[in-house]
Amino acid sequence: MASFGNREFSELADLIYEAAFVPDVWPAALQGLCQLSNSASGSVIIFNEREPVSFAATGPAKDVLDRIVADQGWSNSYSVSRLHEAPPPAFLHDSDFFPPEMLEGDPLRRPILREYGLGGQSATLIHLMTGESVMITFEHDLARSRPSPLDLAALNRFRPHLARAALMAARLRLQMADNTVASLLALGLPAAVVDRHGKVLALSSLMEALTSSFHILAGDRLALASAAAQTLFAEALVSSTRDGVVRSFPISVTQSDGAEKTVMVVHLLPLRRAARELFGFGDTIVVATPLDPGSSAPMPAILTNLFDLTAAEARLATALVSGLSLRQSAERCGLTFGSARTYLERIFRKTGTNRQAQLVAILKSAQPFRPGG
Repeated sequence: MASFGNREFSELADLIYEAAFVPDVWPAALQGLCQLSNSASGSVIIFNEREPVSFAATGPAKDVLDRIVADQGWSNSYSVSRLHEAPPPAFLHDSDFFPPEMLEGDPLRRPILREYGLGGQSATLIHLMTGESVMITFEHDLARSRPSPLDLAALNRFRPHLARAALMAARLRLQMADNTVASLLALGLPAAVVDRHGKVLALSSLMEALTSSFHILAGDRLALASAAAQTLFAEALVSSTRDGVVRSFPISVTQSDGAEKTVMVVHLLPLRRAARELFGFGDTIVVATPLDPGSSAPMPAILTNLFDLTAAEARLATALVSGLSLRQSAERCGLTFGSARTYLERIFRKTGTNRQAQLVAILKSAQPFRPGG
């Protein structure tokens, strides 16, 4: 892994968020991640049942994807189907996820990569709450086809930023953001553009209608009705790219029986560079993704995407949602009880909760949003 300080991290995170609204920037952002992780190429691929597959890529991956799209090869890949069915909650090397016979037998994996001088591939697949899914890949040279643990750790450090940027890219269908009004409309989601103090510069009609969840205070400042969510919102506005700041968090309501129900998740995306100009020189775009309430436990990958949980935190949360006690959940996850308590405190902070029963109620409602469902 290349030497990488806080300044370099922030610069690359800014580039990723700019790419969300200016697709021509994706190759530069992916190239930065390639250098960081010692990869030869990278790509962002968007799957949508209603639209053809679209992608942005850098290096040899672009040629590979051009060929796959031209041949309509996605339908012949069982590895892509497996990724969709059981997406890993982190970047994983393909040899740690697929059996050898799949790596060599799937026409979209090792055989086609070798033709372009590539060996193994590290990838993650993110199910978005809006129905789309995004696969992000990094390919490695034949001579060095396996990344080091530090290389994978570097990619996973950026994964939450990539997930939020991918949400915007998928909603805009990898098209250049037009202007504030047109782009908020194109997102098809409740959204607002605010400055660093939370003052509203633009507001979509969808968000304007959510008066039970969002308020406009004196000075045209946007506020969230949930006190816990408002605290996280204020923290995120102060530093929207710094490591460790929660930028996706739930808004929940208390039902008549006292149970908590998550009604949506709010995401904060910093507007950087060219994207800032496109959105009237605002500092942040606030987007809400509605949730379809359900009673079954969500997949760990969904929890990771929603609340910036680490893979270990997501596994513990899933065990708790299944009805196990904290001690039983710790045993299932191979953790000491002390470590599980520490993880639970982190999960409380990231989800804006403070009681285990409240956490379970919120997480049970964290299911993918299905338009028209």
